[in-house]
Amino acid sequence: MSNTTLAHKICIAYRHLFNVRESQPLNAGTISAMEELGLILKPIYQRMRKEGWVLQNGKLTKHE
Repeated sequence: MSNTTLAHKICIAYRHLFNVRESQPLNAGTISAMEELGLILKPIYQRMRKEGWVLQNGKLTKHE
């Protein structure tokens, strides 16, 4: 999967999630978007942790 495709999928999932008001019940589309976003981000998160990246004060930094 190219970075462009990955970025596009993440944008679609986020856009879908944040268009849902908190007062609305979760529907199948929202749950599906959450699941897809999780599947996309999990391997990225695992690789970044392995490489020493951390989120600190809202900024991504790498610990050597």
